[in-house]
Amino acid sequence: MIFSFSWLLMGEFSTPLLCLRWLIQQATYELKSERVVRWAKRLGYRVDESNPVLSAGKQLEYSVSKTFVFTFTIVRVVIYTSGFAMMLSAWKDGILDQVPTFTRDVLFSLVTAGWGLNMYWWSIMVRKFLRGPPKVSAKTE
Repeated sequence: MIFSFSWLLMGEFSTPLLCLRWLIQQATYELKSERVVRWAKRLGYRVDESNPVLSAGKQLEYSVSKTFVFTFTIVRVVIYTSGFAMMLSAWKDGILDQVPTFTRDVLFSLVTAGWGLNMYWWSIMVRKFLRGPPKVSAKTE
């Protein structure tokens, strides 16, 4: 049972990418920082000079988002679902009978809610991802 609840912790592997995505969004949309342009150029992106910050920011955000969706899919969909299935199997097999009923019910409720939330977020991410990279217009500020 070494895998027992390590799958809950593995889900956090996607969190640093979510934080990086947020940083790029803040630097692009809130601060309108030229650093975003420098980062994008260093990484080899072509920047639209009519609106360089927005162009660079959207490209960086989309790249990080692709990696985030992939990581999220692996750790929060595949691994979390596997761990959740193992937990249900352990319950069905009677392995969790020694856990007090209230504790087990609270645990199952929280894990089930977490699984549902992950599936909901994942469905939103996949729909956005399938739209493709964002378009940058010169008029957008």
